Amino acid sequence: MKGRNRQTYFSKDFGIWQTSHDIFGCIDSIAETILNSTKLQELIDDPNRKFDLIMMELLHPVLFGFAARFEAPSIGISTGSLFSYKYDATGHLQHPGVYCDQFLNVRTLSLGGKFQSIASFLWCKFYYQWVFFPRAHGMATKYFGKVPYDLQKILDEATAGFVYLNLGSNNIDQKLRTIITEALAELPYTVLWKWESDRLPGKPSDGVIRNWLPQQDVLAHCNVKAFVTQGNIQSVQEAIFREIL
Repeated sequence: MKGRNRQTYFSKDFGIWQTSHDIFGCIDSIAETILNSTKLQELIDDPNRKFDLIMMELLHPVLFGFAARFEAPSIGISTGSLFSYKYDATGHLQHPGVYCDQFLNVRTLSLGGKFQSIASFLWCKFYYQWVFFPRAHGMATKYFGKVPYDLQKILDEATAGFVYLNLGSNNIDQKLRTIITEALAELPYTVLWKWESDRLPGKPSDGVIRNWLPQQDVLAHCNVKAFVTQGNIQSVQEAIFREIL
């Protein structure tokens, strides 16, 4: 960052306050560069690409957008020690009175050192929650939250509302599928169904099927009336977050 050369960029002599600010900014720049890749954008926009597992450097929360985009489990990898907020993200809680942050200029955890460690721990959590994470959310919306124009038009014109269905795979027996489609046909709403095929037998006349949908943006649309899901944890969390209850 400005005013820091390669030798001093990770120096502890600048203090945790300035260093954490600069490091977070550097991580933002790296993530933005990665996501600006033409090849990656083509990958994100390709509705036919599927992955069983996403593995990535545990660098920036926006990169977990790949796991959401491809509906695949993810594994974060780090070759070095982590910033304190990354321990929270992986479920490995860090006790600042026992382990200090890697960029904190504390040699031993004396009583004074413990106070410094706790203060820097709280500062990093505050900065992550109220500064870094909102920037990551904006980046995720920019690169992963793009609603295709034709779909945006359909949702905007569904003024009576629409019902969104995502039941995971197409592994639904014919009898159950018939019951669902007949029930949906009776509703005065547009039906948007994530269906991994170009054809859905018995599709309601006002139904729209797609093999991939930007679920967060669909749930955030003002015209959504209901969300029908098979109950996977990600969908439940997203529905709660978007207050689709």
